[in-house]
Amino acid sequence: MGIGASNGMRVLLLNPPAQERINRRFRCTYRARHFLFPPLEMLLLAGAAQRVPAVEPRLLDAVADQLTPEATLDAVRKFSPSLVVYLGGNDSLGDDVAFGRRIREQVDVPVLVTGYMPTLYPAEILEAGGADGVLLGEPERVFEDLLIQLSRQPGASLVDVVPDAGLALPGKPAPSAPPPDMDELPAPAYDLAPLSLYGDFFLPRPFAVLQTSRGCPFSCSYCVHPHGKQVRARSVENVLDDVRRLVHHQSVRTIRFEDDLFTLSPQRVRDFCQGLLERELNVSWTCLARPEGIDRELAELMARAGCVRVYVGIESGSSRVRKELQRGGGAEPPHPVVHALAAAGIEVAGFFIVGLPSESEEEFNASVNLAIELDLDYVVVSRARPYPGTDLFDRPPEEVEFKLLPFRTRFTDPVMAETSERRERAFYRRFYLRPRILKTLYRRLFREPRATAAALTELARSFVPAEGGAVREDLI
Repeated sequence: MGIGASNGMRVLLLNPPAQERINRRFRCTYRARHFLFPPLEMLLLAGAAQRVPAVEPRLLDAVADQLTPEATLDAVRKFSPSLVVYLGGNDSLGDDVAFGRRIREQVDVPVLVTGYMPTLYPAEILEAGGADGVLLGEPERVFEDLLIQLSRQPGASLVDVVPDAGLALPGKPAPSAPPPDMDELPAPAYDLAPLSLYGDFFLPRPFAVLQTSRGCPFSCSYCVHPHGKQVRARSVENVLDDVRRLVHHQSVRTIRFEDDLFTLSPQRVRDFCQGLLERELNVSWTCLARPEGIDRELAELMARAGCVRVYVGIESGSSRVRKELQRGGGAEPPHPVVHALAAAGIEVAGFFIVGLPSESEEEFNASVNLAIELDLDYVVVSRARPYPGTDLFDRPPEEVEFKLLPFRTRFTDPVMAETSERRERAFYRRFYLRPRILKTLYRRLFREPRATAAALTELARSFVPAEGGAVREDLI
């Protein structure tokens, strides 16, 4: 099927429809009703397409637009693209691949897919008919080069211009391309995004997400490493340019930095904060941190530069469990970092994991007690799951049930599943049903009634069993 055309190419970047409101990312998928993030991976590919003359990219976010599969197909037909690229999530992979197959069959247009699971299992995705090709790994540079070649060869197909690496086709496996220079990545094409539809938990809109680095040097047993362990960072000036464009051209008021570990280099954080202050970029922002590396001075600088919330990966109140999770330097409790952030007026949300095979009831209670002792503003509790590419997945086959399409991964022990769900509910009840938290939510209810009501509704859902042991929605 020819793609290249002498009169230009129309390229559609698609965040596929979903049965529930989800946030797809390259590495994971969030479920939540009251927050929604722009599909950054698709915006980066759209930015790459904008660099190529005679290519017209468009973003279609079926989740944000609340489109049914049929309405999404109609929107694809209306745009009449030369090429469609979609993001395959993790837990949503089965539905995503099935929808990719429907596009190929009903719209008759070449389809590419990208994402963590498609990168791990390209042959299976292609065999299922979910795409004509799989963009592997970090796809921006490969995608831009592919569009350049297609635009230069009217009538060319993917087979005619397939690169040596970065694109897998049926019967033509390929390695991932070398990681791109981070400063050469395109700016996300936020001019194509419906920013009014996105937002984060209790934070001002318009809202956007950015990524300033890729990779994580730590070996946490529950975490995938889609970008490897070598950290590659954009220059501070490059990041500040993106922030400036979002603030001045898109009127963005809040940015969430989606780095695996934004605070890995304290000096880089200082330089970034100083740059925000010097450029007078008045924007609120949030980021992810480990329980070390932030002192009182840095926390105060972050607050002055607009940081309003930090998500800290605490995971457990048991030092034995944290060591088992291979948290590296996080074996000790995170009191200094949490206290420094709180003293600076920055909200602290703690991530916790429950239901590990070896976690005792005493160790679970230690996690709840630690969250209360730290006086966190929020907790996010996740059940341990064995995702491909993690140490939790690399267990004896009889302990893990995995299926790619439809996607399913879990520990086989039914007692462990019941225990995980019970502990998740108990954690949320014991943390949030306390006078201090309830008083805070009560005050918010008058300032932000709609957001608070939605949050309380989802919180209440966390107190009751999920049907069939389904994966529960994330609170924040």
